[in-house]
Parts: sequence; C-alpha cells; structure tokens
Amino acid sequence: MHARAAEVVGRDSELALIEESLFGCRQGHGRALFLVGEGGIGKSRLVAEATGAALGATMRVLRGRSGTTADR
Repeated sequence: MHARAAEVVGRDSELALIEESLFGCRQGHGRALFLVGEGGIGKSRLVAEATGAALGATMRVLRGRSGTTADR
C-alpha cells in the first residue's frame, strides 16, 4: 500500500496549469496534457491529481502510458 500525502507540495505552477486546462475543456476548448520527465519526479501523482479533478467535474479522462525511448 502506498501512503499518499493529503496535499501536493511544491507543484503550484503545475497544478495551476492543470486547472487552467481543465477549465478550458469545460468551456469547450480541447486540450491534451503530456507529463514527461525523469523517473521519480512525481508525474504519476500529478496525473492522479488531474484525473481526480477532471472526474470530480464529471469530465471524461483518457490515460496512456509509454515506455522509455532512446535517441538513435
């Protein structure tokens, strides 16, 4: 079982961008969010926050995953 803090700390700008994007969607403007970065920086937690906010606003959510890629 993973313990999860009640609040996300240090991600105010990212959470604001997520909220802005969700607001735009509710106004009829399409959006897509892509969270990319090194492993362990909190992408999954931000996705969970975005998903929870969207579902709380009765929005549909599509989630995808990808593996690591190498530049060739």
